[in-house]
Amino acid sequence: MKDFYLTIGSMRLKAYHTILFSLFLLAASAQKNIVIAVPKQPHARIVYGVKQIQTVLKKIGINSSTVYSFSNGNQKQIIVSVNSDPALQSFALKNKIILDTVSYKEGFTICSYKNTIIINGADFSGALYGCL
Repeated sequence: MKDFYLTIGSMRLKAYHTILFSLFLLAASAQKNIVIAVPKQPHARIVYGVKQIQTVLKKIGINSSTVYSFSNGNQKQIIVSVNSDPALQSFALKNKIILDTVSYKEGFTICSYKNTIIINGADFSGALYGCL
C-alpha cells in the first residue's frame, strides 16, 4: 500500500500524522493557543522538533508557547518527551494513562488524552521524528 502525505510548509506528514494533527488543530482552533510541554532540560532534538511544530502552528494562526512541565489543566497542550523521562511517567501515572511505548531505536508513538497530545520517543531521535 502506498503512503499518503500532506505537506504543510516544509513539513511532510504521513496520513496517520495528518489525521491526528488535523483533529487536534480543529479542536484547538477556537482557542488559538497551544502549550508545548517539554522536559526541564530538553535535548537539542526535542527543541528542534518543537520549533518545527511551532512553525506550522504559526502559519495557520495558532499561537504556541513552550513550558518545561506537564500540566493537568484545561489548556490544550502537546507533550514532547521520551519513554525514560520520569516527569512523563509521573504525568501518565497521575492521569491513569497507559502510554504506548516503543523500544526500537528512533521509534515514537503519538497518543491523545483529553486536551493533550503526547509525542513519546523511544529516544531523542524518536521524539524528533514524532514531531515531524
